[in-house]
Amino acid sequence: MLSWVMLFVQAALAVVGLQLLRHGARTATGVGGDPNVIINVFAPLALVGPMVLLVGRIDGSVHGLGWIPIGGPVACGMFALACALIVGNQFDQRITALRPLLLATWVSTGVVMLLVAATHELTVSVGQCAFTLAAVILWLNTPQRAPAGAGPPKASGSGTLWPALAMACSLGQGVAALMIDPSLAGYSGALMVTYGAMGTAIFACVCGTTAALSVGGWATVYGVLFAMGFMSLRQLIPMAVQTVTGGDTAALKHVAYGFGAYAPEAALTLALVAAAMSIGGMGRRPQRIGGVTLLVVAAVWCAWRLSAVSTPG
Repeated sequence: MLSWVMLFVQAALAVVGLQLLRHGARTATGVGGDPNVIINVFAPLALVGPMVLLVGRIDGSVHGLGWIPIGGPVACGMFALACALIVGNQFDQRITALRPLLLATWVSTGVVMLLVAATHELTVSVGQCAFTLAAVILWLNTPQRAPAGAGPPKASGSGTLWPALAMACSLGQGVAALMIDPSLAGYSGALMVTYGAMGTAIFACVCGTTAALSVGGWATVYGVLFAMGFMSLRQLIPMAVQTVTGGDTAALKHVAYGFGAYAPEAALTLALVAAAMSIGGMGRRPQRIGGVTLLVVAAVWCAWRLSAVSTPG
């Protein structure tokens, strides 16, 4: 009974979170709004937050349940590209072409996934490198100071409060998912993927193609890299505490295995980057047909993957 209640709570938080993201998208396109910090930081983190928190349930193997924090962010990129192709317009001229930093890190994330899939396991060193890379990218995307000569930001209370509320809803979804029985993990994962897909669709409809691609791309980068990093930290921190307290510790090298199953997601990540870079060279009709086709393929792919979600072992 508790699991069904938590599933309802997760769904309710997802609905509230989408409303907050819609408000954020409109704020980004409004007068005095800053679309970059919303599109590059808050929105992607809010979309993949629940997925990344599910790392707390992964212990030794990423089979089954592990698809949600590893493949879920890649699915966000797929849905973002599909929505961008369908919309096909740019509504805010302040949102320029895809940033080189996004394209480079998007490709790097795909390469890291391929390498980890080739070895079939995640080691502590690779996990920590992934976490460091994600943290550095997040720092680079966060404005350090206001532009010279700029006055104080003119934002209402709701305009400054919505990012914190959106992140709270995102984390609340993750906490609720951790309390759901493993037998219902597939339904919980489906809610997370649907939340991510609708979030990217909101930015496509309100802000345009580039915003949708940016949100989806950064969601893939943050989601995959932070998931790997938190998997490593989840085992490394207790070992560090045990070492400091003088307990006996064994050498820790391996974090999780089973990543070979996600080689298709790794290849798909690289393909999405290439498609995102070439989206402007397509005609309007082929774009819409390609977008609808990709949307259907992404939905079927996610449904197939989620049907096999279960606890490791």
